Amino acid sequence: MKKYIYAMTVIALGVAAWYLGSPLFLNREINEAFPTADMLAHDPSLMEGMPPEQLEMMREDIMDAAATMPDSMMSEPMPMMNNEGMMGDESGMSGNSTEVPQEPAGPTALGSGTFTGRDSFHQASGGATLYRLADGSSVLRLENFSVTNGPDLRVLLARGSDPAQSIELAALKGNRGNQNYPVPAGTDISRYDSVIIYCKPFHVIFATAEMR
Repeated sequence: MKKYIYAMTVIALGVAAWYLGSPLFLNREINEAFPTADMLAHDPSLMEGMPPEQLEMMREDIMDAAATMPDSMMSEPMPMMNNEGMMGDESGMSGNSTEVPQEPAGPTALGSGTFTGRDSFHQASGGATLYRLADGSSVLRLENFSVTNGPDLRVLLARGSDPAQSIELAALKGNRGNQNYPVPAGTDISRYDSVIIYCKPFHVIFATAEMR
């Protein structure tokens, strides 16, 4: 009986050690597409305030999108709507033509920052940007992100670097890559000025990004 209890204890300790320690040696990369290159091509102001490495990657995306666009789209004028609701050329429009409804505005960057590790062991890099979307919702976007992995890491919006004055967005999807985290509806984003990567079991901050 004692041997059985001893064996079960060893197994339980082994499982706990693997759960807590294995993330330190494993990497999980998640790459989600947002915002898209065509949004930025139509509104370059979305890139204001972003980290340099994020700007460079987005510029490359825009150039790649433009390179694949047919020549006809680059050279021919876009057809316009006439009074009868039919598509026509720009020359057929008159001063009393019906005004074409504007499309909803694209995402607006509210603030951005660059991640730094908490100490020599907990390393981090990449950018974080808060966006307001056309429908009024908000999302936190991590770009070129990398952080030392750990057990049960969470993404927090915080005041300063205090987890006690924060809201949790979600569990970290991966310790590397490009990721999106929706902000709960009704959140007063102006109250928060940093993003924290937080280890919930051990109450340890792995990384912070001060939002500007």
